Amino acid sequence: MVSISTTSVALFAALIHTISAFVVTGATGGIGASGERPFRLNIVGMAQSGGPAWDLYILATQRFQALDQKERLSYFQIAGVHGYPQIEWDGVKGTPNPRYPGYANHADIIFLTWHRAYLAAYEQILQQNAIRIANQYPQDTAEQYRDAATTLRIPYWDWASSAAMPDATTRLNITVKTPNGTQTIVNPLAAYRFHPVPTTKELPPAGDFPFSQAPNTVRTPQTDFAAQTSAINSRLVSNANSLRDKVYGLLARQTEFAAFATTAYPASMRNGSLDNIEEIHNQIHALVGGDGHMTFTAFSAFDPIFFIHHAQIDRLWAMWSAINPGSYVIPLKNDQGTFAQPTGTVEDINTPLLPFRSQGSEFHTSATVRDMKDFGYSYPEIVDWEVSATELASNVRTAVNRLYQRQTSLARRRSNVRRGSTKRRDWYINFQGLRQTTTAFAINFFLEEPPAAPQDWATAPNLIVSQIVLADNSIDKVAPQAISQIPLSFSLELAMASGKLNGTDTDSVTAYLENNLLWTASFLNGDGCEPGALDGLDVSVVDQEVVESARMDQFHSYGKYNLHPELSYKRTESVQSGRGELADGVIRGTGQKFVQDSNTVSTATRSVRLGLGLHGIAVAI
Repeated sequence: MVSISTTSVALFAALIHTISAFVVTGATGGIGASGERPFRLNIVGMAQSGGPAWDLYILATQRFQALDQKERLSYFQIAGVHGYPQIEWDGVKGTPNPRYPGYANHADIIFLTWHRAYLAAYEQILQQNAIRIANQYPQDTAEQYRDAATTLRIPYWDWASSAAMPDATTRLNITVKTPNGTQTIVNPLAAYRFHPVPTTKELPPAGDFPFSQAPNTVRTPQTDFAAQTSAINSRLVSNANSLRDKVYGLLARQTEFAAFATTAYPASMRNGSLDNIEEIHNQIHALVGGDGHMTFTAFSAFDPIFFIHHAQIDRLWAMWSAINPGSYVIPLKNDQGTFAQPTGTVEDINTPLLPFRSQGSEFHTSATVRDMKDFGYSYPEIVDWEVSATELASNVRTAVNRLYQRQTSLARRRSNVRRGSTKRRDWYINFQGLRQTTTAFAINFFLEEPPAAPQDWATAPNLIVSQIVLADNSIDKVAPQAISQIPLSFSLELAMASGKLNGTDTDSVTAYLENNLLWTASFLNGDGCEPGALDGLDVSVVDQEVVESARMDQFHSYGKYNLHPELSYKRTESVQSGRGELADGVIRGTGQKFVQDSNTVSTATRSVRLGLGLHGIAVAI
């Protein structure tokens, strides 16, 4: 009899596990000798073009979602890596008492890099499903579909240039050419259908939505489990100008990776701009999700639009990186932690992106995911082969100006030859808040009076933006910060055009904002917020001198920010008693700080009105 030691058994078990571990390579195939790679395409154009690639994308998503939820490479398991059901995946164990139920990194320096590895894993598995389907087509079309599977990459949704949800992600049924002929099937991009529906332990309640009772993912649910697409599109369109300006400003003005990438980078260390790609990403999650899956980070990856949205985030990062190739991950402490990462970890370029393996027992890091080419894809704006870094940056700046620069300035930027410079002054709201409620809420900024009914705030014609603060998804309720910068210039131009703003000089603009910049607070279903939700709220107004460039391949030159203290407000604690003047169920101010009496305002109208009084004081709580 052969004697086998305990150590030998353990080593053998570890070897078997290593061999069977899932290694993230990204999608493979279609890569040329000069480094050319298949593009991730805009989903709108991809759907309109149709053909084998579109057929396979839909059918591969359908097959992926149909796999047994217990299988490691099933859609349910891959989506669950991000958050709930808080289970170990691919042998990567969790930490004791984690603050967040999933492996995903948020509000930290590796937010972008972790999600790049995540998308690569998703894309890799999707392509594997597509290849299996392609091999089933009849002989006369099999080669065409096999070629399409080789170059298949996930699409992105460019909500910054076309805010409404893509039709292909909302219709209930979709027609594709299958190996058995043309068929109309249930659209796998509209929702993921659980099979079986998870238990309360797997998907616990969050906010007001019973996640464990939902048979499918839902966007902005009301009384049933159906998506409210019209309401979502109305909100998206109302915020479209702000989204576009925010994306353009971030790509054109921000040059440091940490400030670009995450809400976790302290405001005190920034150059005056609080905007970042993570906060913009949060806005789309909530505008689409409402009280449904997409709004809650621990549930969001179950919604198929999650991956299309995150492909856009990855694309914007890739464009920014082409313009700013020298700036990347710096050491920064993660105060949130994850299922597998202890709270307080100082993350850097070599921090493992758990649970994604690069080989055997080694994990991807921010260093290994920095270049898209290592995962076998690119985007149409980033043709990074056979060009210098300088040429690439110039080409991408041109693409950014073409796609996202505000229409009112385009006439000045149609030439690649400098024709002189023009100075102007841009205005912004800097916003800071805490994610400390159990469901998301919005601070709705207006120029002039908002509608009387809170349900109309999110789509009002004078809305500047609905700045959404996501729910606190941590298990022990440790509130991360929400920071953002909201462009005001487009709204001010409209005020100028209508004759309400007399001039663009600083005195005219500050006087107009002091009397007309107002904001309200509400939950996403239109209900008013509890006053405590606003603790930590910090709103300020800044301006910045801009020297315009006439070249399409260059950005403007941006000066320092100037703070306007008379247009600033900071709330540090709740006040529980007192009384203010009431009108139409909305608290109104008189230039002095005051508080509301909870006995005076009915539950139906407990909206919180915040505004700037005649003395520049925010006057409602």
